[in-house]
Amino acid sequence: MNTINVRIGFLTTPEGEQTFREVLNEFGNIDGRLLIYHSDDEIRELIESLRREIDVLIFGGPLSYHLYRKYVNDNVPTLSIDYRETELMSGLLALLNERKLPVGALSLDTFTVELVNEVLKETGIAGGVRTYVKPFDAAESHDSIVRFHRELWESGSIDHVLTCRRSVFEVLSAAGVPVTRILPSKFNVRNSIAKAILLGENIKNANFQIAIGHFLVIPDAAGQGSDYAQEKLSLDFHRILVDLAQRFNASIMPLGMFEFLMYTSRGFLEEVTRLWTESSVFRNAERKLSARVYAGFGAGKTPLAAQVHAKSALERAKERREGCAFLIRDDGKIIGPLGAKEALEYTHRATDPLLQEMAARTHLSADTVAKVLSFSRIHGSFTAEELANALGVTTRNVRNIFRKLADAGYLEETGMERPYPKGRPRKIFAIRRPE
Repeated sequence: MNTINVRIGFLTTPEGEQTFREVLNEFGNIDGRLLIYHSDDEIRELIESLRREIDVLIFGGPLSYHLYRKYVNDNVPTLSIDYRETELMSGLLALLNERKLPVGALSLDTFTVELVNEVLKETGIAGGVRTYVKPFDAAESHDSIVRFHRELWESGSIDHVLTCRRSVFEVLSAAGVPVTRILPSKFNVRNSIAKAILLGENIKNANFQIAIGHFLVIPDAAGQGSDYAQEKLSLDFHRILVDLAQRFNASIMPLGMFEFLMYTSRGFLEEVTRLWTESSVFRNAERKLSARVYAGFGAGKTPLAAQVHAKSALERAKERREGCAFLIRDDGKIIGPLGAKEALEYTHRATDPLLQEMAARTHLSADTVAKVLSFSRIHGSFTAEELANALGVTTRNVRNIFRKLADAGYLEETGMERPYPKGRPRKIFAIRRPE
């Protein structure tokens, strides 16, 4: 019995639904939510519909995991049910039961050649079966896998197909190719649920770790007069933070007249940042105080790490002309400006090989390259004006960035747009890997 309620989402096709339900019944007390999809086009919408209602998401196979985990909330851990020995053995048994006779030659996908040979040897049928295997590759197209199986069938090289992909199974079946679909085994589903429970409990426990918000209020020109006016501004902003602290079980510590720290838990930090993102509390405070409000939110494995992240996030917010907030998570990922349409997600740790390569070849900072890559992943193509707005810099600065990226072969012009009937056309660009 798990003492912490963990909400688990299961992404699977209709064929896998029964297995998931049966295993869920074994656990009894799990809050499991089945997300059934009939085509890959439905996966993203299903994930996003429950992004705040699950603690862990289990993908029913490696392909959906590799292609669609990017749509999962960053705070939600994901697992994939990999196809292993039990799945292959179940598929072979199903095949033999269907045909009622031995198979001479097979083509398979998703499994490794080594695994196929090992299972066939252990089952004692290695000598009687010839196999053709296409191992799993997330970049492999659906059409390529269909073509692999179909050409072997049409040439007479095989007499049956074993596939782990629903879309491949449907196309081959419609074409009259004898094919058997392999589904996740109860054994692996059971193990995945057990892992998901542990992951979910760890996340829930992490919500009780210290997290910090670092606030700074800067008075407008009209509010920079007498000492009394400044003290009143500081006191009024302090009251606003105290009201928030009561809502989120947090404590407030003044660092100076206009600077404050908020100590809270990891779980409440998410609520505070969501308040910044989804409500007008801080915007109303700015209007009431005639001031700009900046904030940096930080999480870390220790209070000191959380405070360092919060300070760094505040420094990033202060680079903006308007009041805003940034968040730095315990894994180093930076998110912000919170609530903006062009909020970016990137890391200031230059561990990504592409990021390191681009920074070295363009002589741009790793931080700048990370922001550009994040914006590119979100939008695909963009104008200099759009990137300038997202980065909070001038168009002139962005054109300098573009020049360095283009000189190194990372930027290409993809088209033109005319924003207004009589406006000057704007060039559209995209990031690419040089040949």
